[in-house]
Amino acid sequence: MLDESPGLIQSAQYDFPYHHLPRLYRWNHLLEYEVYLQRVVWWIRTLAPDGLLDVGCGDGRLLREVGWGYGVDLEPRAIRWAKAVGVKADCLDARGLTIRYGLVTAVEVLEHIPPPQARGFVRTLAERSNGMVLITVPTTNVPVPSKHYRHFDTLSLLGTVSGILEPLWVEDLIDQPWWWSALERIPLKAHEGWLKRHLKTIAKPGRGRHLLLIGKPI
Repeated sequence: MLDESPGLIQSAQYDFPYHHLPRLYRWNHLLEYEVYLQRVVWWIRTLAPDGLLDVGCGDGRLLREVGWGYGVDLEPRAIRWAKAVGVKADCLDARGLTIRYGLVTAVEVLEHIPPPQARGFVRTLAERSNGMVLITVPTTNVPVPSKHYRHFDTLSLLGTVSGILEPLWVEDLIDQPWWWSALERIPLKAHEGWLKRHLKTIAKPGRGRHLLLIGKPI
């Protein structure tokens, strides 16, 4: 594997729990993450699942926000951070689990999966669920960074889950204002409150920076 492979780039970023520290790591990206994460948390609480499994939980930010659930990730450094913030999580492959959960989430994970393996990953999510699966991905409106394999539009996301999940809901998250790229150059501290008020979680179809899909295993 090349040193610059997406997997190794992502792994190296878990030298510290960056999802918990927006002021210290790519503030614009993590402010965006914090804003749409609230939408994901809203959906989890609305669905009120009997058991929550977060696959690719990373440093545990989602589960910490929700306040309950169980996470798995293949990166040991990420799991150490998740446990350090009080999240119940283990470093293991979801395919090795035998318990099924009312809701299985994969938040910003599918873009880290090599495309030939993507449907197999979705199938693993479906096999671990006895209720719903919730997936979020960055859209093709966002440039693909070196740690991602690809981004998605609605059709490509639906194609990836086709025959595995029955889509029940798809929505665009985070509309990109015309002034966003300019504000990326301004320190976060002076503008964080204003930005949170003006970043719209739900975007117009086709304009979102992220997609959220809720589906039921077939």
